[in-house]
Amino acid sequence: MEKKAELTSPIAKAVSQAELKQLEPDWIKLCEEINAHLDQLETRTREADQAPHDAASLLILAEEWTFATRWSQSINTTITAL
Repeated sequence: MEKKAELTSPIAKAVSQAELKQLEPDWIKLCEEINAHLDQLETRTREADQAPHDAASLLILAEEWTFATRWSQSINTTITAL
């Protein structure tokens, strides 16, 4: 994506776009993986809400949510830009 942004020639941009389109299945697979991870985090969050827990485990869960959410946003932004 960075390479594409730096291109000025219309031909180079078209070639770059074709290369990016070939990567689209990989991006979609990553999106599916992060969505599965987010589903797991949701389950773990519900379980933590129902059982006794310590602050350290909640902090880890919160950090995972933060990372996964940012990862998901980044992937979705890239897919949209394709």
